[in-house]
Amino acid sequence: MKQKYRRGIDMVDKNVCQRKNMGLWLLIALAVFLAVPGTLAAGNFPPFFNQYYDTSGSRIDASSCIICHEAAPQLNDYGKDLNRAGVNKNSNDSEVVQGLISIESNDSDGDGFSNIDEINARFFPGNASDHPESDESDTIPPVTTSDVTEGSSYNNSVTVTLNATDNGSGIDETFYAVNGGTVATYSEPFVVDTVGQDNLTFWSTDLAGNVEPQNMVNFTIVSSTIEDTIPPVTTSDVTEGSSYNNNVTVTLSATDDGSGVNETFYMVNGGPTETYSAPFVVDTAGQDNLTFWSTDKAGNVEPQHMVNFTIVTMEDTIPPVTTSDVTEGSSYNNTVTVTLNATDNPGGSGVNKTYYMVNGGKKKKYSEPFIVDTIGQDNITYWSTDLAGNVEPQNMVNFTIVPIEDVIPPVTTSDVTEGSSYNNSVTITLNATDDGSGVNGTFYMVNGGPSETYSAPFVVNIAGQDNLTYWSTDKVGNVEPQNMVNFTIIPTEDTIPPVTTSDVTEGSSYVNSVTVTLNATDNPGGSGVNKTYYMLDGGKKKTYSKPFIIDTIGSVDLTYWSTDNAGNIESQNMVNFTIVKEQVNATAKRNIGTKSILPGESTNITVSIAGNANALALHEIPPKGWIVTRENDNADVFKNKTIEWVWRNKEANKTVTYTLTAPENISVGTYKIKGTIVDSKGTVVNVEGDESVKIDILEFYRRLGDDPAIVETMDLLRAFDDFRNNVVPDGFDRPLNAEEVIELIDEWRNS
Repeated sequence: MKQKYRRGIDMVDKNVCQRKNMGLWLLIALAVFLAVPGTLAAGNFPPFFNQYYDTSGSRIDASSCIICHEAAPQLNDYGKDLNRAGVNKNSNDSEVVQGLISIESNDSDGDGFSNIDEINARFFPGNASDHPESDESDTIPPVTTSDVTEGSSYNNSVTVTLNATDNGSGIDETFYAVNGGTVATYSEPFVVDTVGQDNLTFWSTDLAGNVEPQNMVNFTIVSSTIEDTIPPVTTSDVTEGSSYNNNVTVTLSATDDGSGVNETFYMVNGGPTETYSAPFVVDTAGQDNLTFWSTDKAGNVEPQHMVNFTIVTMEDTIPPVTTSDVTEGSSYNNTVTVTLNATDNPGGSGVNKTYYMVNGGKKKKYSEPFIVDTIGQDNITYWSTDLAGNVEPQNMVNFTIVPIEDVIPPVTTSDVTEGSSYNNSVTITLNATDDGSGVNGTFYMVNGGPSETYSAPFVVNIAGQDNLTYWSTDKVGNVEPQNMVNFTIIPTEDTIPPVTTSDVTEGSSYVNSVTVTLNATDNPGGSGVNKTYYMLDGGKKKTYSKPFIIDTIGSVDLTYWSTDNAGNIESQNMVNFTIVKEQVNATAKRNIGTKSILPGESTNITVSIAGNANALALHEIPPKGWIVTRENDNADVFKNKTIEWVWRNKEANKTVTYTLTAPENISVGTYKIKGTIVDSKGTVVNVEGDESVKIDILEFYRRLGDDPAIVETMDLLRAFDDFRNNVVPDGFDRPLNAEEVIELIDEWRNS
């Protein structure tokens, strides 16, 4: 049980302490440090490895010690890499984690697979003869898409979702970069809120090592200043005066047509305020009430709603019933997808969780249908529990997975028919189907030329008699007999080149950047546009495929032209225009008074604005849940909901002072303040200067002694004692950790 104590502590006689030999204090510090919880001895590494990689009970359960050793004490190649990364028997948790992560991309045993790929596949990373089988048949990279479209525009920000698919070995990782910045690994939707022209680059890799060509999409974030004064509307599926047996699951729904819902809150029976994230259960017998409301992103707060209802206690002694769509003694070809369904008795407490085991293996929690593909006799054990604690007796079903050989090749068709005739060129589409293992690849040859892999419709424009040979393969290696179709391309004389236009006009001027769209058309009855090209300032020739952005400040020359399928080349067109950079005629700098505070404390903040911009606004964005209190400023208008100061005047200097207060129940960490100034033209500049306030558990200990600016000896001893006994200081949500104790020791040593 964690303890809490008062901020004030009774200090022992300082004179007595000062008479102690300082060597004694160093011995105490050393003894405490060496006994820091989390320090790993050699025998503690295997369970730590198992916990970190979830390998307990697997074939690479680290308790056997052969993860790192050939034969104790001889390290294998993986163990040697860990040792070189600084991991040894005296390493603490943080150092071990850093060491594990630092060598995950290594191939310690040189078997062609990274350490993390082998661990994830449950193979030993230090044994070169133990590794996954390489899938060399997959040569096609993944395909990644984004829900942000080319040339689109969004108000204030956009949440980007990436989706990657792969028809072979499966997706390994997806990457992205915003505006050419740092490459990040995609794990969940992310927000882009940089006002102006933006671009997103994204791509994926698969488990066979194929790398997708990078995709880029250009879009615009527009700063929207439309005032939202209407709060959200929140509803509950629990109705006034209703009655429920044993418990009720409450679902809240909030909508907002303005800035959007920020958060939804609720209280049960007047208890603590909770942030709503998912349906929750109320099971307090008797009369109950639920209070709920929401806020939006403009700071509007909805009036609280209250609904009264009753929980009637009914004894539930009947466990749930779970069924499977796999039946006893059934047989399936190659694989079977298993779906489990659990129901509780009418008026019961409701299903809590469903579990299953395949062939007596590890117990797993059921969340979605799963696949069993082990050839031969198989069995599934499954059962459920309810919210009253009743456990269903385990059910077992036996079935068989039968390997079925696929000997039938795919069937491929072409939209070009035998003996057909086309003017100048024809665009060919191939389509392949396979009812067995599935299509692996489609191939073609034009006029007996080299074999090409089909990925998209292609053009044939060779005048005269032509032929197309095409076929497909499936995933078990069946090869379709080659198909051939003969056709004719009739040349029609085309001597007129295409005409290309640009939406950028001669002598025009653009602020910050311009998106250029080129459009090419060929004469009626002509051979059709082949390609469009462009150059910037006489530089490298580029092939046009989609609108592109020019953001080079100054004078720009754009040259563009097109060719058609008959070989006609358009005369080059040139347009000259200018890109100018617009700036706010002002700068802003933030100064934070106290940068390390305790939960619930305040710090004074000053923002100084220098410049001569008219109709200027300052928008400060504090950390979520922190309170801003206006102090002193010369602004004409202040808006508390959005924390904005507005000036109509053109004074050279503007100063804002406010108090920022941290929540009482906030976690230890560094919290950032963001801010911008914007002028009447919508041009935005970030506030510079200080941006971080630290909720600092060390500050608590610094303030215990006579001098709050330094760590005194008694401060350090109190911290040692608290750390060893897992004591949580008042106002904080956790005790000191090992790294913070070391930091205090360093401060004490240097003070």
